[in-house]
Amino acid sequence: MAINAAPSSDADTPRAPQLPVIYYTNGRKMLLPALGCFVFAVLCYWMLVDPWVSDPHPLITKIYAYFGIIFCGSGAIVTICFLTRRWRYITLDKAGILIQGYRRPISWSEIANVDLVYQRAGSREIEWIGIFVRDTSAYYASLGPIARRLTSMTDRSLGTPFLVNCDLLPIQPDILIPWLNEYRARYSR
Repeated sequence: MAINAAPSSDADTPRAPQLPVIYYTNGRKMLLPALGCFVFAVLCYWMLVDPWVSDPHPLITKIYAYFGIIFCGSGAIVTICFLTRRWRYITLDKAGILIQGYRRPISWSEIANVDLVYQRAGSREIEWIGIFVRDTSAYYASLGPIARRLTSMTDRSLGTPFLVNCDLLPIQPDILIPWLNEYRARYSR
């Protein structure tokens, strides 16, 4: 009896979990935005209660302070909600994928491909998981006006991708994409 001492490449890669699987947003990645919003809300409040003596336009400063308190304070509240609650981000089951924000689940048989999509935002490159569907007309009708505008701008040769932000996922996209393609091959019948 011979023993194969060479390590298997399949042993290094994690196996896809049994469906259904629910992935929640990664709350730790919201710590910095929550802290930033809170600091700016406090600074705007400080502008309101302790105005400068030599301020030539105190009324305009108060308007900016109120605007900053409302904007940054609401941002702090939203990010604290992301920190304290577990928001369901993606649900995978045998029927398909349900992404938070979309009204209709994407069936495995309607998916053409799952791949990484990169978007340039200034000096930063944002990484997305692109779920390309064969026929977008069924999903296009259920989208809101902003989503319809965005999907028309991102039309690709494989179809319009449904984008999942990799920053909010608790799992690495290099692990999740092969799992999604495996589920697509297994359940698309």
